[in-house]
Amino acid sequence: MKERLFNWLGENIWVFLTGSIFLGMLFPKLKIFKPYIAYFLMVVLYVTFLKVDVNVALSHIKRPLLIIYYVLMNLVISPIILYFLFFAFTKNYSILSSVLLLGLVPSGVAASAMTDVSKGETPLTVVLTIVSHLVAIFTIPTIFFIVFRKSMNLNYISILIDVAKLIGIPLILATLSNMIFKEKINFIKKRAKFFTVISLVFVISSIMAVNSTYIKETPTKVLIYLSILYVVFIFSQLFSFFTVPSLSVKEKIAISNAKTFSNIGLGLVIASKYLSPEAAIILALSQIPWPTMLISLKIILKLSSKISSSPL
Repeated sequence: MKERLFNWLGENIWVFLTGSIFLGMLFPKLKIFKPYIAYFLMVVLYVTFLKVDVNVALSHIKRPLLIIYYVLMNLVISPIILYFLFFAFTKNYSILSSVLLLGLVPSGVAASAMTDVSKGETPLTVVLTIVSHLVAIFTIPTIFFIVFRKSMNLNYISILIDVAKLIGIPLILATLSNMIFKEKINFIKKRAKFFTVISLVFVISSIMAVNSTYIKETPTKVLIYLSILYVVFIFSQLFSFFTVPSLSVKEKIAISNAKTFSNIGLGLVIASKYLSPEAAIILALSQIPWPTMLISLKIILKLSSKISSSPL
């Protein structure tokens, strides 16, 4: 009975992640958990890395053409397409700069967990998360300067140190756990999705609690911004999934999730420091769509399956 419950929780993670949005809205006091978001993300990554085969992850590093293709398509071409897509409808700097920034930020630390629960190639997402953070050092300031003629003197060393902590500590702990405890650690492995769900619920609900006042006071603006953000997220998800037709479905999921579940926290820091207040608000609100992207991923997988199985 317990095992069935744990499996059900894991299979329906999107229900809980979406529900966390409303949980944070209904209970603003949940913002007390905001200082601990990094630790909850570390728990998510620790559980995810327990199931990652290091050798498989290393094998993906030996595929430089795939990594280069991912970087060009998803961290350069895709953001520029997004910018011009919105430029055709608005000249609002705040909207255009936030859209471009969302397209440029690297993979988020939760992307690997999302790939794991989506039954994708998790080690590939892990590799792309690390690589995309290194590449973002150059792509974010360069493309922003080209498009807006706006310089960004970011402290990327500090950013890289933070990311190294978020990814490195769980990775080391998971590796040591697999080496030292072996059989005993299977208890956590079997319930990996459950621990992932619980941790992400705390992350999302606390973020929503922080933004609940603004959302309640300006519902019309929020709806407009959310409409824009959903276009950005769905475009990124579709673009990253369908621009790698030769890969397996598991690898497509890994690449799509690496792009979709991006490092919004980094984007928010950059927006708050270098962009307009409106752009920073849009980046903050972008934390609403991403938990629901597992729903659209399921739809994409079903459509993709029908297309591939239909006769020519």
